[in-house]
Amino acid sequence: MPMTQRRVEPPRGRSESTIRKSMLTQLILQGSIGVLVFSSLLFNQDRGGFRIASVALFLVWIAAGTTYVAQFRALGSWRTLPVQPGETMLWGTVAGRIRPGGGVGLGGQFSMSTHRFRYRPGLVARLRGASAEEWATESLEAVKVTPGNGRAFASGRWVSVETDAGDSVALLTVEPRAVADDIEQALKQARN
Repeated sequence: MPMTQRRVEPPRGRSESTIRKSMLTQLILQGSIGVLVFSSLLFNQDRGGFRIASVALFLVWIAAGTTYVAQFRALGSWRTLPVQPGETMLWGTVAGRIRPGGGVGLGGQFSMSTHRFRYRPGLVARLRGASAEEWATESLEAVKVTPGNGRAFASGRWVSVETDAGDSVALLTVEPRAVADDIEQALKQARN
């Protein structure tokens, strides 16, 4: 019996597909290397005191892998967020929120619906004091990719969403151009 694939509503944007492929490749690569390294370390009996260090490193690798799988799963979970009557989800991604004063990106989930643009902080960001934020879709004015100095993030770029209050919402992501394009597209859909 052939399996049918469940249709994703709304369909994946370019940024989600690109980030998903990148994360899956990284997950497979890290998993394969980890299995090769740790299988030889854990099952080799001639290590002496190195066994405790091997087990500790193995546990760190498992924890990091679990976190990465959770991020991979969270990439599309914005589709299940609660909506108000008449509101439709349009787009979402996992990214870091750069606070207006700068600093480290606080990981979380961004989503856009016909009524609002939302940020929901992840577990670590909540532990660091981040709280959920949202902006009315009508208050969003422009989306651009901002060049940075490259010190805080390897690509040196992030997405900046300008609001009518003069503030900007900065998203730190591995695919800033694709995310900016998807936000612009979702913003056009929300205004129609």
